[in-house]
Amino acid sequence: MVRIEQFNKGSLGKIGGETERTSKHHRNEDIDSERTPLNLYFKRSEGGLTAQWKRTMQELNATFCEKKKSVAFEGMIITSDTAFFERLGWKKGEETPYAVMEFFNRCYEFALREIGYKGTDKNILSAVIHVDEKTPHLQLYYIPVVDTAKKKVYEKGADGKVLRNEKCSPKILVFMMLIYKYSNFEELTPEILCSFIDKVIVHEKTQVNGHYRQIVEIIYNFVGAIVPTFFDDDEDY
Repeated sequence: MVRIEQFNKGSLGKIGGETERTSKHHRNEDIDSERTPLNLYFKRSEGGLTAQWKRTMQELNATFCEKKKSVAFEGMIITSDTAFFERLGWKKGEETPYAVMEFFNRCYEFALREIGYKGTDKNILSAVIHVDEKTPHLQLYYIPVVDTAKKKVYEKGADGKVLRNEKCSPKILVFMMLIYKYSNFEELTPEILCSFIDKVIVHEKTQVNGHYRQIVEIIYNFVGAIVPTFFDDDEDY
């Protein structure tokens, strides 16, 4: 599961205290403070999310349009169900196993390619693997650096290059997670088929030159339909 959410500037302090566990009291009742030391950071903010946001804006030579509904930063959460992580060896209250770390490493690398400043973490404010809740998840916050034509947060400069034109589609990340989840299956189950296939369209059978032809379209999730292969008219099938 991948979720992307937009936030205004006034949310920096509250969200920073929650994600980096610096708040004395958390609104999220699922947080187990005894397991908080097991959380793992790809990047921790310096002095809190508000200070990190200001510093990052300066380092990127970026400007922000101060309006009530302006998007100052975005958040992304990547996770799966508890059973998935348990199959990878995760146990509540214990050190994070290698297989789980490898999964989140791939997720983070992919996220940087999609929303990172020129593929780097320069616009990342905070990125942490939370294992102190019911289900492990990667939670990261970042500044969406774009041009003025698309958003109100944009990079200044003469090159005019756009980091992102549109909101990052979570479908790509979901597809990556499914590939990883079912990379070593022993039996092709209906659950696996439904995860990758949206629908199957069986067209009416037709007769051409004495031969019958019937087209079956498989509409896959994420990539759509695959162009079917046609046999030559003189082939038997």
